[in-house]
Amino acid sequence: MKLQKILRNLSNSSLYTTGIAVIGLLIYSAILIIGIPSKLAFFLFAPDSTFLFTTILVLLYFAYRPSGSLGILTSFSGTLILFAVQLSGLWRS
Repeated sequence: MKLQKILRNLSNSSLYTTGIAVIGLLIYSAILIIGIPSKLAFFLFAPDSTFLFTTILVLLYFAYRPSGSLGILTSFSGTLILFAVQLSGLWRS
């Protein structure tokens, strides 16, 4: 009985938030476990990073553009992906 009360009291927003956090952390972990390819690492750590900077800005713009649950998922996952790619590249070097 208590479990049913708890489940009824949980709002959909808390379930969405938990799901979004789990999905984002799974993507982050997958990037760190798998690693980034050598060709991509060379591209990310090139001396001239103007193209990379503009690409990241455009990707973050589109990640933060949606609203609602999809917007939270894309913005959270996009930010974690950027950190994971940089950390994975640092570990590779």
